[in-house]
Amino acid sequence: STARYPFPRSMPYPYGIASTRVPDAANKVQRQFHLWDSALFQERDGQAAITRSSSPTSPRSFVSSELAYGMLIMVYMDNQENDTRGKFDKLLASYDHWLDSNGLMNWWVEWGVNTPTRVLPDTINGRFAATDADMDAAMALLLAYKQWGDNRYLVRAKDLIGRIWKYEVDSAKTLKPGDDWNPYKNPSYLNFAALRLFAEVDTNDWKTVADNSWRMLRANTSPPHSVSRLPSDWCAPDGTPVAGKRNGVGFNYDAIRVPLRTGLAWSWFGDTAAHGVDSNIAAFALSPSY
Repeated sequence: STARYPFPRSMPYPYGIASTRVPDAANKVQRQFHLWDSALFQERDGQAAITRSSSPTSPRSFVSSELAYGMLIMVYMDNQENDTRGKFDKLLASYDHWLDSNGLMNWWVEWGVNTPTRVLPDTINGRFAATDADMDAAMALLLAYKQWGDNRYLVRAKDLIGRIWKYEVDSAKTLKPGDDWNPYKNPSYLNFAALRLFAEVDTNDWKTVADNSWRMLRANTSPPHSVSRLPSDWCAPDGTPVAGKRNGVGFNYDAIRVPLRTGLAWSWFGDTAAHGVDSNIAAFALSPSY
């Protein structure tokens, strides 16, 4: 169970910029990890979740995207001190416990306090899967295989990637927002680094999915759809911004994740499309009107 790449590990990449402005960065990350882990990582019956409340008397809920982020964090933070592999396995057990009929995790679960655990009873409030979470979970499994060398993570990743292709890629070879609905698209769900990794272990046409995803994101972040060149929370397949369920038409709490997706695609793979999107976002952030 020894980590092959224990935290902290600084890997030089041929692309992107490595920050040198944060003194004692590894220790700062370690402290933040302990705060996050102690507050929001919760265990129950051999499972674990990243919950939305640290209070023992408040109703606890968790969503699949936060659980998948937790899986990624546990892979990267493992070392002799943190010993996160067991926590990763419990998060994976929770993912696998709350599967829908397509073998993908229902996106919202209520643990409650002194109440039975349950998936909320309708599509909007819990049932069925969210594509971003499933892609992050599959990527976490691939990285877990590299970190700990256990083939069962690779086997589980390949199964999950196959289900993502079957249920969360539509006939036009674009990513659906979930396995049970496809009214519009979410730019922050476009996990380009994961698509690259999927293509390495799965024979489905992930390159075309990536090409179509880049085409949509470039349209979404270009005039006339976006004068600021920022992505929107939700959009039509042609990139036209549309209103989401929680926020307005523009750049909000979903779209804030786009730089994470494109940043990995650039720093890991040198994807020139990612560089263009990232440069536009950086230019907006550095503009005097920001």
